[in-house]
Amino acid sequence: MTGLYNALLGPHREPLLDALRTAHDLLDRAVLDAYAWGDLRLPPWPRPLAREPVAAELFDRLLAANAVAAQ
Repeated sequence: MTGLYNALLGPHREPLLDALRTAHDLLDRAVLDAYAWGDLRLPPWPRPLAREPVAAELFDRLLAANAVAAQ
């Protein structure tokens, strides 16, 4: 898995990697929609999500959802 994600997050453009990135985008969007967080905009590939402003907002929302679920 590590090798796959390293390739996915890397700068290389290949048809298979582009197809995987598209599938990953669809999965990410489906998860965000399931939480009703469709307002979050994912950065383009390569996606260094941990360094993007959206990551902080996403983590804040997950923490808040977890706190509600724990009550």
